[in-house]
Amino acid sequence: MSTTQIGTIVRTLAMAACIGGTSAIAATFSFTSGTPTKVDSGITMTASAFSLMSGTFQPAEAAFYSGIGTGICNSSEGTGECGFANHHIDNNAGGVDFFLMKFSSGVDPLSVTIQSWTGSDRDVTYWVGYVADINAFNLTGLTEATLPAGLTRFDSDTTTSANPRTVAIDGSTSANVLIFGARIGHTNDYFKIVTVATDPPSGDTPTPEPGTLALIGGALLALGMYRKHAVRHLSN
Repeated sequence: MSTTQIGTIVRTLAMAACIGGTSAIAATFSFTSGTPTKVDSGITMTASAFSLMSGTFQPAEAAFYSGIGTGICNSSEGTGECGFANHHIDNNAGGVDFFLMKFSSGVDPLSVTIQSWTGSDRDVTYWVGYVADINAFNLTGLTEATLPAGLTRFDSDTTTSANPRTVAIDGSTSANVLIFGARIGHTNDYFKIVTVATDPPSGDTPTPEPGTLALIGGALLALGMYRKHAVRHLSN
C-alpha cells in the first residue's frame, strides 16, 4: 500500500469521526408545567423572576399557570395577590417583569414563545450573552447600567395579533444567560412564556467516538511503519 493510499484512509476516517461522532443537540425548555427550572439534552436551565422597579432589579415571584405558561408577580401588585396564577409578564403595576435564565453550559438561544389571553400587546426587551461566574450571577440590586459587559440588550416589537408569538433571539450564539421580559419604555404588554428553544453554541464541533479514534490511530501507526520501511529500503 502506498503512502498516498494510507493518507487517503486517514482522511476518510477523520471525516467519519466528524460525521459519526457525538455532538451537542438542541434543547427546548417548557414553562407550561411545573417549575421553570428544567433539564433537557444534558443542559440545566435555571429561571428566576425579577422586576425592574424604579430602575433597579428586585426579586419577584413566578406565576405558573398549568398548560398556558409562566408569568411574574412583583411586590407592587398588592399583598396576597401573588397567589393567583393568572399573572402575566408585564410592564405595568410599578415594574417591568423579567425572567433571568441561566444555562449550565453555553447555548445558542434561538427563540422564546410567548402568549397572552388579554388581547394586549406583546413587545419584549431581552439581554443575551456570556457571564464568567454564572453560578454567582444574580440580578438583585443591579441596574441596566451595571449589568455585566458580556450582555447585550435587544428590543423586539410586534404589530401582529397572532397568538402565540415566537420571538427570534438575536445576538450571542454562545451564551449562558438570557434575561427576557416586557418592553422597557412601553406599557400594556402582557404575556406568559411558553417555551425557550436553543441550539448548541455556534461552531460546536462533534467529538469522535472512541472506536473511530482507534481506527484513526491504527491508520496513523500503519502510515508511520510504512514510511520507516520505505526509508530503510531506500538506504539499502
